[in-house]
Amino acid sequence: MFLYRRKYVFCLFCALLLGAVAVFHQFVFLPQREALAEKEQQTVDMEHQIRATKAFLAQREDLASWGKELAARRARNERLLPRAMGTSAFFGDLEVWAAQSQVRVTGVKPQEIVADGGLFRQRMEVSLEGDYFQILDFLFLLEQGRRFVAVERLSGDVGEAGTFACRAGLSIYASKGP
Repeated sequence: MFLYRRKYVFCLFCALLLGAVAVFHQFVFLPQREALAEKEQQTVDMEHQIRATKAFLAQREDLASWGKELAARRARNERLLPRAMGTSAFFGDLEVWAAQSQVRVTGVKPQEIVADGGLFRQRMEVSLEGDYFQILDFLFLLEQGRRFVAVERLSGDVGEAGTFACRAGLSIYASKGP
């Protein structure tokens, strides 16, 4: 009986020990292992960010000149994509480019200003007359202008006197609406 009791106590002790190990494993070891894996991943991510930052700074050792470059890029972007549509100013530019390229503007038909992907766009139909090379000069000046202009359509006919009548579908953009 004493031996039976000893086996019973030993089995009970082993069962309790096994249960304690299982509870420890489930409620202490596994959560800590998951937390450790998460911390290791955060460490790897931070090391990657540090390496990327160091590489970025190594490429731009002179931060003052890089700041000037960014300011110049921002000014260029604001020039190409003004805050206000400025349709009348664009019409003035069209007249200047027409005079420089010796093209005659025979018509301009602006349309409504519409929102388009976070920007505002105004389409217009511009009719021109001149010879082929004058029209090309005008299109070159249009491309080199102060602001971004998308030429969406271009068609033309040759007239009786050898003049080229051109119709261009243009879009101008602005970052803010009317």
